[in-house]
Order: sequence, then structure tokens, then C-alpha cells
Amino acid sequence: MIHHNIKQFIQTTERLCHLMDFMFFRHTSNSSFDIIHEITDTYQLPNCIYFADKSVEELVLEGNAFAKMFSSWPSPHMTLVSDEDTFERLDAHYECWSWPGEEENATLRWGGSACDTISIPNADFVLMSADSCPYQVALENVAASGIARGVVLVAREGDRLEATSTLVECNDVFGVNPLIGTMVHYSAGERLRKRIIRSPTDEINITFTYSSWPGLFAAVDVDGNAFDIGWEKYPTLQMLSWAGDWQAHIAAVRETQHSVFAIGETYTVFNNTLLASDSTVEIQLPSWKALRDEGTTGMYVAMRLKCVNSSDGSGDELCGEWDRVLTVDMSCEGDYFSNTEEPGGSVNELQRWVTPFRRAIGEWVTDITPLSPRLGTGDCTFTASVGGEQWVISLTLHAISSDAKDSLVPVSVTPIVYPNMQTTFNSTYNEGRTFDFTAPVEYERAIIRALITGHGSDPPPPVSQGCEYAPTSHHWTITSASTTCERAPQFSFNSSDIAYAQYMLAGSAMSCADQVINGEIPNGHGDWYNGRNGWCPGQVVHPVVFDVSDAFRNITEYCGSSQLKITYNAIAYYVGGSSAYDGGCGGTILMSSFLSYYT
Repeated sequence: MIHHNIKQFIQTTERLCHLMDFMFFRHTSNSSFDIIHEITDTYQLPNCIYFADKSVEELVLEGNAFAKMFSSWPSPHMTLVSDEDTFERLDAHYECWSWPGEEENATLRWGGSACDTISIPNADFVLMSADSCPYQVALENVAASGIARGVVLVAREGDRLEATSTLVECNDVFGVNPLIGTMVHYSAGERLRKRIIRSPTDEINITFTYSSWPGLFAAVDVDGNAFDIGWEKYPTLQMLSWAGDWQAHIAAVRETQHSVFAIGETYTVFNNTLLASDSTVEIQLPSWKALRDEGTTGMYVAMRLKCVNSSDGSGDELCGEWDRVLTVDMSCEGDYFSNTEEPGGSVNELQRWVTPFRRAIGEWVTDITPLSPRLGTGDCTFTASVGGEQWVISLTLHAISSDAKDSLVPVSVTPIVYPNMQTTFNSTYNEGRTFDFTAPVEYERAIIRALITGHGSDPPPPVSQGCEYAPTSHHWTITSASTTCERAPQFSFNSSDIAYAQYMLAGSAMSCADQVINGEIPNGHGDWYNGRNGWCPGQVVHPVVFDVSDAFRNITEYCGSSQLKITYNAIAYYVGGSSAYDGGCGGTILMSSFLSYYT
């Protein structure tokens, strides 16, 4: 699994050695904690990465403690099964090619060389060699021939398995080729070929699946516990760097918990609560006014996510394999908000997350201070919803205090509700998106806070991807709502000015991998690393926040009226940011937005 680019390999290991405050192992069960501590205490190893030049089986025979640990929790590997034989396989990069199912049955026919003219009858899957051309070219030849829905390439004798394409080669065809591509070793290919030739039907049955083999890696996290690095869906040593970035994120969460949360009150909302679709609780909270009077200046929400099957020590293997939207709504007594038809973007929404691809756990802390005035007097109802699979959630609210004398505190919040609240991003999405309101007389600061994510994969022309992968920009124009104010000034705010990477890098390779340091769970069982529209798999949705104080004041002063209006519209683009289009991107936009005033 060592990357062929030795310079990149060295840079990766240097980065790990300097940045990580933990050690790498692979797949260690709870029962192996003692072994880990025995290793670290006995050898006094610094916090770095280590390599062994022997197989796990050889190390076991030597009585090596690392090998005992690796064997105690085997790692899942991509395999191809035929009769009683199990062969190692490596799938092509998802940026270019499709992947087989988690466990998928198929038939396999011999197709000869993929470097020559292909002229075999149509087949389900074809086994082909690439003896005289690059593997990427071989895949492209099979795709162009249209003879099969998938190809199993045979590596040249002595070659290692490759992902058969590079990110540069994939950028122009990302996610559009339905051909399933995978590769097996030369020896495996020869056995499969001979078996096909002996078959009276000229084809054999195969199964794409995952098999458990001795582990490759494990790790000790910032809390001193063993943790699973994840899946080798992107099989280079970069996955270790991403695991290090995730631990840096967890370290930042711990720092917030130990310093910021130490001053103030904590309110438990959900405590290891099973969430299958919806879960609702009522708790009594003090009003925001009461908290302000006691010196509270802000509010945070802490979310801890765990898949249902991870508590028994089985790691990631039994967790949900799809990414799902998870939201928490809050409605308190005296709360004047009402639900709309916008699931995952209601006007009661407190915060939004997206679950990871088959990873066991996630943890995030988010500043929700602008929404704090929503705390009414008495009982508050919290509803957590998830779009699929079962999860266990723990959620706490943290009232914090600041020592800064000039700290501004939110005093009121208003939901932005447009006449048109549709979620489908099509040609009518931008119609009826004007919100009229009256600004308060006294305030020091006014902000717009919005949670916006795009979902769906049915793109209309000219957009090349659905709303999940299509870049978008979101625009707010503020002006006077007074009918007597002529030539009122206008102020425009664009998501690309403050959150360009979050929205405009959707569909681009590796842009979600760059967000691991900001809380995306890495090494998921899918294309977790590619950019999404406002979100990443296994991450909290970061709000878009604009300070609109000067706009409000200038318009009010010019017009002599505090009657204002906000007009919102969204634009979709080709992957890469070209061809602006306001007719949608084939899917939905989930948005909740608020106006908050500070004094």
C-alpha cells in the first residue's frame, strides 16, 4: 500500500511524525488496550509512524505484541470470490469509474487483451489483460466498447495492484462512467482465466465482497484509547495523514470542552439516545434573558455520534454504509416559529450534520450563539431526525461566559421565511424569495446565519452534476421595503466571498479530504474525499454568517425608515465553477436562515 511517489511518501511520514500526538496501529479491539500500553511503555516509542517488513503471520510466530493486536481485530479487504478461492482485488478510483456493490454476484467471461480491438460478445463482467498498454487506457477501451457492465483487469506479472487512474485523469469525467473497474494480481487472473476456459458456458460465477484479513493499522487517539483508522477506499499513505488531521480536530474539541465549557452551565438534551428516524425530548431550560442576566454571553452545541453496532467493539464494519442528513430542531414555550415543508431546513432547526460512510463515531462542537434568544421560558422540545440507518447520539448545550468587557450579546432572533420555501432547486426555486421585516430601533450588530446544503443527483443541462456535487453560490440582496424611498441603496452578500470552498468546490476531487482538520471523519467506506455542495460526509454543517449591520444602518438612514427587505437567490455551476445557471441542479437545497440582533 506504499505510495509509488517516494517523495510524497517521505513528506507524508514526516508530517505524521511532527503533527500527530498519537501512534498508528490498525483495528484494535477494547481487549487490546493492555497490549497497546504494554508496547508503548516497554519500548518508549515516540509519537510517530512505524513500519514492519514482515507479514503479520511471521510476527505472530515470533510472539510480537503488535501482531497479537493486529490478529485480534482483522481488517476488511476488497476481494473477489470464485468457487472456493478468494482473491485480493483493488477497485478503480471512484472519480472515474463505478464500484461494485458491497456484496454483488456476477458472471465473468474471458475477453483477451484490453489493449487491442475488443470483439467479444456482450458479457456481464469481462476478465482482460493489459499486457501492452497502461491500465487506464485498458479501462477506457473496455468502456468505449460497451461490451460489459464491468471489467476485471489482470495486473502484469510482477506488478502491484493499482487504482488504475489518477486524480488528474479523473477530473474531466468524474462520476459519469458507469463501467465498474477492478484489478486482480497476475496469478489470480491466470487461475480465473483457466477456470473460464474449462467452463462449458465460457463463463464462471464470481462474487465481489469484503473478507477479513490480519489488520494493517491501528491507532491510539488523543484520549489514550484504541481507534479504527478507517477503510482503505483511497489506498495510499495519505489515509494515515487524514487520520492524524481527525485527531487534531478531536484535540481542538477537547480543548474547547476543557477551557470554554468549564465556565458556564451544561444542559443535557440527548444522552446515548437511539435514533432510528425521529426522537423527541422535552427539557426545562432557563430563558435566554435569565442566562444573560447571570453573565452568559454565548451558547455552544456539542454532538457525539456513534453507530448502533460500534458499542460492542466491532469497529466500523457494521455501521451504516450511506451518508445521511441528521438535524436537531428546537422549539421552546413562547417560541413563535412554525414548521414548514422543508425537511432538514425547518425554521426550528438548531443545527445540522451529515453522518459518515460506515464510520463508527463522530464528535463536533458548534457555536450557536446567534440562535440563543430562541430559548423561551419553560419547557423546550428537541427533535432529532436522521434520513436513514440507526445512530446513537449525545447532544449537550453549553452556556458560556466571556471576560471581555465589550462582548456583544444577542437579544433577539427572527427566522427568515420566504413566500416560496420550496426545496427543489429548479426553474421556480428563486421565485418568491423576498422577506420583508422591520429592524429594531436599537442594536449594535445584525447578522444573517444560514445552514445550506445541496442534495440529489439528477442534473438538468447545462449542469454536469446533481445538487450533491454541483457547485452553487447563494446571494442575499438587502434594500429598503419602504414604498416612498426612491433609489434606495442596495447591499449584496455572496456565499463565495466567505465560504468559497464549502460550495464552489463541490464535485472537485479531494476538497472534502481537505476538510478533515475542520471535522470531517476521514477514510469512509465510499467517496468521502470528493467535494459536496455545502457539506461533507461525516461532518457538521458549517453555517454561513454575514454581518449586515452597516447595510441595515445605511439603508435606514438614507430612507428614514427601518422597513427593510432581503431577497435571496441561488446559482448552480458546472463542476469547476463555469456556466452559471439559475435553473437549478437537479435535486434539493435544504436551507434554514435567521436574523440575529446583538446589543
